[in-house]
Amino acid sequence: MIKVNGITTGKFVNAIADVSVQFLNGIENVQNINCLVVANVGYAAQSADNGVNWTQISGILATDDLLDCDMSNDGKYRIITTSVSGKIYLSTDFGVTYTSTSVPNIGYIKVKISATGQYMILCTNSGQGICKSSNYGVTWTYQTIDYVNYFNNIMMDSTGQYLVLTGSSVIKKSIDYGATWTSTIAQPFASVQATDFVISGDNSLYFAVNNASQAGLVPRYSTNGGVSWNNAQGGLAEAAAFSISCSYDGKYILIGKNAATCIVSSNYGVSWSYISSVLSSVFYCNGMSNNGKIMLLGGASNKMCLSNNYGVSFFEITALGNRYWNGACAK
Repeated sequence: MIKVNGITTGKFVNAIADVSVQFLNGIENVQNINCLVVANVGYAAQSADNGVNWTQISGILATDDLLDCDMSNDGKYRIITTSVSGKIYLSTDFGVTYTSTSVPNIGYIKVKISATGQYMILCTNSGQGICKSSNYGVTWTYQTIDYVNYFNNIMMDSTGQYLVLTGSSVIKKSIDYGATWTSTIAQPFASVQATDFVISGDNSLYFAVNNASQAGLVPRYSTNGGVSWNNAQGGLAEAAAFSISCSYDGKYILIGKNAATCIVSSNYGVSWSYISSVLSSVFYCNGMSNNGKIMLLGGASNKMCLSNNYGVSFFEITALGNRYWNGACAK
């Protein structure tokens, strides 16, 4: 309880707090979430209304294989990576136009963008480094990382300060926006590399999956920045998974498996639900909105599926057709 001029105001303050929470929840429920998906052979589409209506993005060459996509929280800044050396597509006007943009001459497979769009990171599997921008994509620099093999994924928290690079045998971490990198993060799996990896927006939860079918090999999580790892809770069985995403706070987690099934947790990974009524055989990519309400699942030569109820159920986005999906994001 709080006293102001001798008057107890605790109940009043609590009431105001309750109203504020309800107001914020109301905003979350009515806000439109932007979605962006990419496939090979130059196909990309976006939605500005929670995945209800979709528009194919024009100006992208049909010969460009599109590999990944991401956007800022408000959707103003968007990037699509391609298999073409030194080429990405960049939008700085909420997806109205996409410009073919030259970056240091190498192919990039993964991209991450900070919440504001100021920090952008590209990951390559044909070199030993990353390409980054700290000015909303105006200029780009290539940075060599001390590593002899290749990287297959890049993760970023919402601020852009915390970054993780995964490779075939080593994981690198940066806590200074990519200025310096160390090997202070442990491998999630002792015998195989992580197929996909996610950091929650608030940097509180790290989660990794792999596609190896080995008995007892289950997804792993860390709550101390990757220093140590634990098997996922809730009796989660061997996953043999290809993709993973989570909400900003890590409450909602989506795992795309390779058997026409996805796995969803709505309580920080304490318990899980197996959903088999999805349509793809292998889920190579997935994405999730910050609040967890919108989830996207895309597979190899198959459909793009969507959930608009926090992963309770999924349905096919028929307007997008049957394609080889490589990237999906929702913000």
